[in-house]
Amino acid sequence: MKEKSKRIAVQVKLHPDEMESFNQVKKITRATTNSDAIRTMINDERLLYLAAKKHGNDRRSIMDLLRSMWKLQGRSTALQSLLTINNSSSSVLNDIQSSFDDLDALVQGLLWEASNLSNNLNQVAHVANLAAKEDPADVDTWQWVIDALNKLLSASNNLRKISNDVHDYIKGDIDEHS
Repeated sequence: MKEKSKRIAVQVKLHPDEMESFNQVKKITRATTNSDAIRTMINDERLLYLAAKKHGNDRRSIMDLLRSMWKLQGRSTALQSLLTINNSSSSVLNDIQSSFDDLDALVQGLLWEASNLSNNLNQVAHVANLAAKEDPADVDTWQWVIDALNKLLSASNNLRKISNDVHDYIKGDIDEHS
């Protein structure tokens, strides 16, 4: 026979501002009672925790998972919900999405450059190792290695510049919204 589970009551005293925010969350989650709203928030937090644990720091996967879950429930995304609470317009959402897309493009460029740099460096190291073993006196091969390393140094400097651009973009965005 299934053991009877106890129900535990939880009480919270909220300031008027907090109560207003809670009522807005309750409306957004389409909860009919305070208890339903709290249960929904608990489930959302548990889902976030599990998604973060499963996907690590892959925020895009987590947000895609949340969006699909909320869509199935007929709810707005978290960002749209926050905009509703703050009485912001959808143009703010578009600006945020545009900034995210710009940042994502910069980061993808960084990853591509870093991947190319490491692949090229591995190729140069392979040629240098072969040259050292098979024909250490081959001047043409060593000149090619030196030229390739100079190109990699240039690519490394380019990668550093792009990295600094991303840092400045993020820092500027944070300073703008502080």
